[in-house]
Amino acid sequence: MAAGGAAGPGGTVRGPNGPAPAAGAVERQPDRAADRGTRCRDDGAGRAGAGAGPGCAGDPAADRARGDLSVAGVVDAECLGGGGDPPGRGAGGAMARFVITGTGTDVGKTVFAAGLCGMTGAAYWKPVQSGLAGNVPNAALTGDAPGQHSACTGRTPTTRAALTDVAQPGSDRAEVEQLSGAPTHPEAVMLREPLSPHRAAELEGVEIDAEALTPPPGARLVIEGAGGVLVPLTRQILFADLFARWQIPVVLVCATGLGTISHSLSAIEALRARGVPIHGVAFAGDPNGDNMATIGQIGRVRVLGRLPHLARLDRAALAQAMRDNFRAEDFA
Repeated sequence: MAAGGAAGPGGTVRGPNGPAPAAGAVERQPDRAADRGTRCRDDGAGRAGAGAGPGCAGDPAADRARGDLSVAGVVDAECLGGGGDPPGRGAGGAMARFVITGTGTDVGKTVFAAGLCGMTGAAYWKPVQSGLAGNVPNAALTGDAPGQHSACTGRTPTTRAALTDVAQPGSDRAEVEQLSGAPTHPEAVMLREPLSPHRAAELEGVEIDAEALTPPPGARLVIEGAGGVLVPLTRQILFADLFARWQIPVVLVCATGLGTISHSLSAIEALRARGVPIHGVAFAGDPNGDNMATIGQIGRVRVLGRLPHLARLDRAALAQAMRDNFRAEDFA
């Protein structure tokens, strides 16, 4: 790794209060079917596989109660990603490693990643942090003075600091630690400017070596990408290309409102075109059962659930929202 790419992924895994304990068993939650839609087998080319078939339907009463009428009663079939072990699992069934990507910036990837870490006991790694949590503008680009809140984001601009085993305040890694208590790995590359990594690196004279970005070991791991599926890591490599090399199942985080159908299906096609295994889609936002069901059906992906807007975003509230809207066994 060239300058600016210190502290590779092999650094010590830590929790927010020191060395992390061994990950515990995955908590088995009751079946909360609200906000889940179609599931199907995926042969990796976007076609329903021969094994697809109706499984258990969702909970129509719960779906109707939440206002997701078009999700109620949608059939539910196990998605095995083209044969072999279920996505995210190793041969022994104990592996749960996922890449979290999204349809764009600020769609909710980091909060969902934190919730997933808390639910499964997984460690967290964001290989490339460009800017700070929420793509916070900094003084060099916006004129914001240090310590003032940006008019664009309401968050505090912070200058780049040296990479250490301690999460930098304002980083996505620090937010995940705060919201989940999960162990985290140091970033491989941290860039000051809140821009696409390829451009932020160029402005700092940093050369990102994509081949050196290797996921850390561990049976349970959540990796968060930067921005959307086709964000450039360098001028030659997109994040989707990196995901294709890793072959770790991807969870695509999608919005629920207007425009999400095209954005989500485009992202799904881009991933499939590169042979990236898709574990499913997770929605973030207000209820919109038809949009969710349409993306699941046309995209031939399982709908894992929907993370609603939270009036209070803290560890307890996020953990409860994950238990209410997702099944831990879908990520085991």
